[in-house]
Amino acid sequence: MKRSIRLSFLSLFVSMSLLTPILAQEKMDKYPGNIIYFGYGGGFTGLVYKYALLENGDVYKKQPFEKDSFELINKVLADQLISIFNNYEFLGIDSMQLNDPGNTYTYVTFCNAKKQEKKIVWNRTLQIPGNLKTFYNQLIDLIPKQ
Repeated sequence: MKRSIRLSFLSLFVSMSLLTPILAQEKMDKYPGNIIYFGYGGGFTGLVYKYALLENGDVYKKQPFEKDSFELINKVLADQLISIFNNYEFLGIDSMQLNDPGNTYTYVTFCNAKKQEKKIVWNRTLQIPGNLKTFYNQLIDLIPKQ
């Protein structure tokens, strides 16, 4: 009896852990607000680290080499969240034009509620404006250290 209960709990746990990335991706696809995608990648392996910050404070990470498999990794406090979304316009990121990826690149993409995207991509060796560096670092700081 104990063994069957343990197996039931184990199978439930495995099922839920397999469903979590699917549910996260579905939530992001149907999300009605603004989303800021950010990350870096390229190089020999082509590995891309992609993160998403939703307007509700959820921070997701996409697993490299897996299509559409985001997982929730953090929740941002309201005051920090407001600061980030306000800084997008205040620092002039919304009006920047930069598309210079190079071999390894870094990017920020703002996707509004209408699913219109504004993408900024730069070579990791490129000198970028201080306001873009500040904004990107504010985003990277949302990722829990491992």
